Amino acid sequence: MRELGADLHTSWVIGDKPSDMQLAQNAGCRGVYVLTGQGVAGRDAVAPAVYVTAELTAAATRIASQVGPK
Repeated sequence: MRELGADLHTSWVIGDKPSDMQLAQNAGCRGVYVLTGQGVAGRDAVAPAVYVTAELTAAATRIASQVGPK
């Protein structure tokens, strides 16, 4: 965060493990849970408020729709 000047409150984590979503929460980021790879097996362990999608492209679309020009 310091090295790259990242704003964690406007950053996203995309992952297919519940621990990825825990990382997002701990860092103050928003998370997108993808049901690829290990995603299906861990779905029940992800908080209901987390956006879940079947595909990475849908995750990218979700993020792009939430990010405006600076």
